[in-house]
Amino acid sequence: MTFLFSLAFAFALALLFGRLMARVRLPRATAYLLVGVVAGRPVMGALSIGPLIQEGPGLEMIVDFTLGLILFGIGRRFLLPRLRRNLGRILAASFVESVATFTLVFGATWVVGASTTMATLLGLIAMATAPAATVLVIREYESEGPITDLTMLLVGFNNLTSVIGFILAVALTLPADIAAAQPSLIASLGLPIAAGVGVGLITAVWDARIDRVAERQLLGIATVAALTGLSEMYGFNPLFACLLAGLVVVNSSPRETALFDALSEIDYPLYVLFFVLAGTRLHTDSLAHLGAVGVAYVIARGAGKLLGATAGVSMVRLGGEGRRWIGLALTAQAGVAIGLAKTLRELWPAVGLPVESTVLAAVVVFEIVGPPLVRTALVRAGEVRLMTLLVKRAPLGLFGSAHQVVNHFRVALGLPGGKALGAPSEIPVSQIMRKNVETIRERAMFDEVLRQLSASRYDRLLVVNDDGKLAGTINYNDIRMVVVDESLAQLVTASDLAGPPPATLTPEATLADAMALLEEHRDMTFVPVVAPDDATRLLGIVSQNDVLGTFRPLR
Repeated sequence: MTFLFSLAFAFALALLFGRLMARVRLPRATAYLLVGVVAGRPVMGALSIGPLIQEGPGLEMIVDFTLGLILFGIGRRFLLPRLRRNLGRILAASFVESVATFTLVFGATWVVGASTTMATLLGLIAMATAPAATVLVIREYESEGPITDLTMLLVGFNNLTSVIGFILAVALTLPADIAAAQPSLIASLGLPIAAGVGVGLITAVWDARIDRVAERQLLGIATVAALTGLSEMYGFNPLFACLLAGLVVVNSSPRETALFDALSEIDYPLYVLFFVLAGTRLHTDSLAHLGAVGVAYVIARGAGKLLGATAGVSMVRLGGEGRRWIGLALTAQAGVAIGLAKTLRELWPAVGLPVESTVLAAVVVFEIVGPPLVRTALVRAGEVRLMTLLVKRAPLGLFGSAHQVVNHFRVALGLPGGKALGAPSEIPVSQIMRKNVETIRERAMFDEVLRQLSASRYDRLLVVNDDGKLAGTINYNDIRMVVVDESLAQLVTASDLAGPPPATLTPEATLADAMALLEEHRDMTFVPVVAPDDATRLLGIVSQNDVLGTFRPLR
């Protein structure tokens, strides 16, 4: 597959799998990862079929750039005036969580046979949390609140601590012959700091001189690309530099978060591609060879995140009532850990190879369970709206969509329809009504009525009995101010809330009749269509948008 065909397959399958995952209440990040597993090397390679999504230099650069973009975006969370009051407590919580994770992973892997050096490096890598998975889940569910903010800050501190600790540990444990050919410890830490702070300040100055969203988007892309490119040229850690650059920009630019807001309007396709490519690289076959060290790493890291994060935020009294869920939100692990393991393998194969094999196998576990656990944490913490969790159906089915496309194309070409009409107003209702009607059973309880109304495209529900006969309508405006005691809510049903429909139409009625009816009842967004011989037999609905949409192309 060529580069462009790989992109086409990646985005098309991501769209399809994303909707499927939403139906089973799983984050879209999981869907995108699954696309890479199914269409890439893990599955297609096992079936001896060429992968639909082929890795290559172009996609590799996209992955590196996107991970830098994510870390740059996390830097916005470190707005010092906002953090100053709780910065000490946040650092303390992060320290407790990081130490707990390191200690448990070091101890568990050392006990089952890892060397002291290997156990130390695995403990440092274990502290890192996947920024991409966490950010994508938070954005998908529009999560807001103290746990969401705290999660993002801890993700930033986790990765910062992991990278710095890893650089120090490698510098102190490398054999003398290998260390002699590597940059000094000062250069390893100084170069990313200098690059991050320097590029960040230049970006902040430039940001203060522009006022267009499009220009800020270009500036943000140039910033991350420059840092990623400089890291390749001079061999320093790009993630460390990008995080620092984001921190510098948000604290030095008079516009504060304007640059990050502009980038958030265009970065989602890159996030999708990042996860798809992460799926193609998942070493699912390595699970069969996880070994005692790998099992110990997975269990100890999971326990460290859960216990350490909960203990840390509880000790300093952060996060409110939802603090017990913070550990779940930090379990995902991927890009940063893989990058550190890869660096170690290239630098010091004798230790790096077993470390990388352990991390790659563990990442399969944490990438699969991570996004759902982040979702669970945010929902349980009460920072996700119920409406965001509801599965929204497509406005039209496949055949309905195809019919609309064909009809719209016919009108655009100026071709006549199947039947000549004297005037648009003479079109019968049967030709524009929607037969797939959202209804609710009259025995449905009050909570179900609220859930369905919140997910509906309209402001009222059609109530039907067990035989599917129209029993009335429930208007949102009639019940939105109703306060129902929790004990009584179990007794209130849809039939108790329903009233007779203000008006109905029959299939033989014309558009003129529908327009007159909607004009008369201006609070109605749609009119039920019933059988001529039985006013309770529901056939469909005609909405205001359907009526207006029919007239618009005919003029």
